[in-house]
Amino acid sequence: MTDGARPPGGVSDLRRVPARRPRSVAPELVAAILAVVVVAIVGGGLVVGGTSAVVAPSSSAETPPSAGTTAEPTQAIDETAITALLALNDRLTAAREALDAALAASIFEPSDVATVLRSLNADVVQAAAIAPILERLPASEAVGARLTKFYDDLHQHLSDALVASVQNAPAYRQAAKSTSTILAEVPALNAALEALLIGQPSPSTSPPPPNATPAPSSSAPPAVTPPPSTTPSVPASPGGPNDLVNPGFESGVGPPWELSVSGSGAATWTADQTEHAGGSTSARVDITVAGDERAAVAVRQGGLSIVAGSRYVATIAVRAEATREVRFRIASAAGDTYATRLFTVGPGWQVLTVDSTVFATDPNAYLEIDLGRFAATTWLDDGSFAQVAATGG
Repeated sequence: MTDGARPPGGVSDLRRVPARRPRSVAPELVAAILAVVVVAIVGGGLVVGGTSAVVAPSSSAETPPSAGTTAEPTQAIDETAITALLALNDRLTAAREALDAALAASIFEPSDVATVLRSLNADVVQAAAIAPILERLPASEAVGARLTKFYDDLHQHLSDALVASVQNAPAYRQAAKSTSTILAEVPALNAALEALLIGQPSPSTSPPPPNATPAPSSSAPPAVTPPPSTTPSVPASPGGPNDLVNPGFESGVGPPWELSVSGSGAATWTADQTEHAGGSTSARVDITVAGDERAAVAVRQGGLSIVAGSRYVATIAVRAEATREVRFRIASAAGDTYATRLFTVGPGWQVLTVDSTVFATDPNAYLEIDLGRFAATTWLDDGSFAQVAATGG
């Protein structure tokens, strides 16, 4: 699972730009953008942002308008493509955090890294299909070319890394390190995209002279008015919208919550009225055999509907009798991961958060707290799960 409120190391304050446009990407939006790319390849031209711009292939000579006709105005930037790339880049940032967490874990698990790399590769393929849209517009050509190269190089790197057997722990450890290093460039890429949205030049490594006067432009893009509020959308919380049933275990530890034990794992759970983060009850999980997999012992609730391109926020309060790791994720009934994040928890109550845009539709997704590998007794309380609606223009 990925994250709640933006984690440290995020990108929102890199350029001190106005509040970023929402990054939730509707499935039809991604499909439309990819369709545009297909049209560009097959038809030899590209329609950008609806009917406002038609860009000829770069290899073709421009044909001046015939006498007595008015040339169709070209679009300065494609905000739809930029917003989609910002959303995908947020997923890249979350993937980097997951890789760093896997590297810092007390037990390195190559399969965890492989899962992150596969998901990351799928996001990079989508981003690589969108970036050329920016490359074809004069105002965003340089940024588009930079993004295209970044995504192409990253895709090749990930393809090479995934060739290794999942049993090859040293290879996956090195892949996690090198991929994290490459993803360190994402904040700078986002800053360049945000500069396009607010009509500023993209960031460069060489700032202009202190007294330089910008040259007037006869074709400057129109100013973009930021959303009225500069406060980011508030993640879902136990006090807000919540799709979970019995989120705080006030009705006990029965259905729709379930304790899942697999492999060599062994555990029992009870409703505990002596320990709770809120309300009067929590779920206490006593683990007798931790198992070899993170999902060997898990508490989960199914029946949650997710839609591709939508953003979801999940939270759960957790404490343990000793320091341990907990994996918090949105998953399928079969165990496929849609969003995930690894946490280290201890004796104090801690709210874990996964905040992610998913790229799959599942009417029966699960919110899952994986407690395998560590035998420390663990308490859970005050869960929440909700879709976060897009705001702003």
